[in-house]
Amino acid sequence: MASLEYKHGRSLHTASALLDGVFAEVRRVLGPSDFNVLVLGETGTGKEGVARAIHHHSARKSKPFIAVNCGAIPETLADSELFGHEKGSFTGAAERRKGHFEEANGGTLFLDEVEELSPTNQARLLRVLQEREVVRVGSSKSIKVDVRVVAASNRDLKALVAEGKFRDDLYYRLAVETVVVPPLRERISDISLLADLFAHEITDRIGLKCSGFDASARAQLESYSWPGNVRELQNAVESSAARCRARLNGASSRSAQIEERDLPTYVKPDGKKNAGDASTREEAAPTSLNRCCSSGPEGLRAIIRRLLQERSPQTIGDLSRETGRTRKAVKRQVKNLESEGVVVVLPRRGRCGDEVSLPQ
Repeated sequence: MASLEYKHGRSLHTASALLDGVFAEVRRVLGPSDFNVLVLGETGTGKEGVARAIHHHSARKSKPFIAVNCGAIPETLADSELFGHEKGSFTGAAERRKGHFEEANGGTLFLDEVEELSPTNQARLLRVLQEREVVRVGSSKSIKVDVRVVAASNRDLKALVAEGKFRDDLYYRLAVETVVVPPLRERISDISLLADLFAHEITDRIGLKCSGFDASARAQLESYSWPGNVRELQNAVESSAARCRARLNGASSRSAQIEERDLPTYVKPDGKKNAGDASTREEAAPTSLNRCCSSGPEGLRAIIRRLLQERSPQTIGDLSRETGRTRKAVKRQVKNLESEGVVVVLPRRGRCGDEVSLPQ
């Protein structure tokens, strides 16, 4: 097992040679260097953990690490959020506020879902990266900032550049070096490793005495395709532990194990999302950068479809919490489900902000 520390006392772990190679690159090159880095990978693969590790292994580790989800910032507030504002510069600006660039001064700014920035905000970000200074909203005074930017995306930004949806000059400013975090289906050996780590943490928290997964449950975990990657695995382990505790009804012991019957429905053999055995999936797994990154939204769409099949209706907020993605990203995939010919039923006022369900 290989480890990569991303903050004091906390580490990422892997049993996969693929991810071990990423860890080595962070320790030897990406951390000690001070250039901007672009982290690519599907939703839930652990891009923020890698970004934190880059910061932790850099000369900036004693300075702030500020994480920003670009997809969660309304376009009209992006200037204020990133660059700050002066008191009275707009309605509601009751006091002066530093932006994220100033907060991260001397350290690292992590821009997740960077592709969600509008063209206007992409241009403003580019200027800050070029000039290394910000101007707060409502001010004409420039403020020098010393910030390293680590950006992340689950999309193929090169393809977005070719489509005119992302600025090429900004792309090259961000992608001085690029690292790709492989999806969980490409690192089968990590499934049991991470499931055990999550189970140990979760069972301790909920007071369940348990020695982990039995052989059949472990085999089933390894045969599932995990479109939501590590985040989905963690949720599945938490759900399984809760079912195991309910089944044991307080009579658990260290010899007790999480069994196949405790797993969520979609992970079990009769679930519709299983994708063959591990060897088949490893051979068929996408390895190119384009395929890895372009599959992110499709993975999120598959998770939303599965969640709706398990329990309908659900609100956009419910789906956002269960997938760990922004409401904006969830709404977009709900609309994509409609464009694929799936009729999405909105029982209340007929807007994406209300309940969503699939037809029975």
